[in-house]
Amino acid sequence: MRRGSTDDAERELILRGYWTVDNLTAAFKALNRAAALQVRPDQPRHLTEHQLRAIALQAGSGDVDGAISKYLLLRAPEEAAEAFLNATTINHALNEIADPSLANIVREAVWFCWEQGRPGYSPTPERRRFMQDYIAGRIPTARLLDDAWTACRTEEKNVMRTSVLSQIETDSEPTAPDLESLDDM
Repeated sequence: MRRGSTDDAERELILRGYWTVDNLTAAFKALNRAAALQVRPDQPRHLTEHQLRAIALQAGSGDVDGAISKYLLLRAPEEAAEAFLNATTINHALNEIADPSLANIVREAVWFCWEQGRPGYSPTPERRRFMQDYIAGRIPTARLLDDAWTACRTEEKNVMRTSVLSQIETDSEPTAPDLESLDDM
């Protein structure tokens, strides 16, 4: 498109009242949701609904680690994804994703893929809080989340057991015999 025609189109949109903050915001949000925004190579990319579903299916089929890698390759900034993809050893790849600027993306990738790959897990705020406390600020990995989930289930069983036992004790507390009625005998 010629520059003059782009300027003319912009001017026409302004004159007709379409070039507004509300319309631009709505367009930005729609493009962002569709992952159709072009981002700088040093900025994280957005995942489309299709990409998220494909990653979820991969994790759900049992390949959680592969799904995490796919998530990172698609979501990380282009430069980081290329470095990760071109790593010659596993240590080099781990070094690439250890970059502090990728910490949030790594965290979201691991949690998303792990949750999609664990059919016996259903997220609740309490479980998430317990598991976050268990992780204690460490870098999440699928293995660490597995350990946290095991500890969470154990804690849930202990709480349930304690609750049931306290109900039984409350319901069946022995009562003292009525001493006055014994004297009448």
